[in-house]
Amino acid sequence: MILPAGLETIASNAFTACDSLVNVTIPASVNSIGMSAFSGSYLLSATFENPENWYEGDSETSLDLSDPSKNGTLLNNATATWTHKN
Repeated sequence: MILPAGLETIASNAFTACDSLVNVTIPASVNSIGMSAFSGSYLLSATFENPENWYEGDSETSLDLSDPSKNGTLLNNATATWTHKN
């Protein structure tokens, strides 16, 4: 699934338990991914058009989102809000 350009936020629980969602492309316009947005889904890959400067919760350490196959697992297990900081 390719999310639409211009989308800024993916709401909490937006795709929770969506077992038919296995691949997702997150556009560069997204700056926030809500808590458990993809929890319990079966993502095999997630491609970020803008993979730099993403943080989980209050972490000061950025997430490494350069590998789509690892990103799927990260999003499946994410329980905190992710924020993109410029």
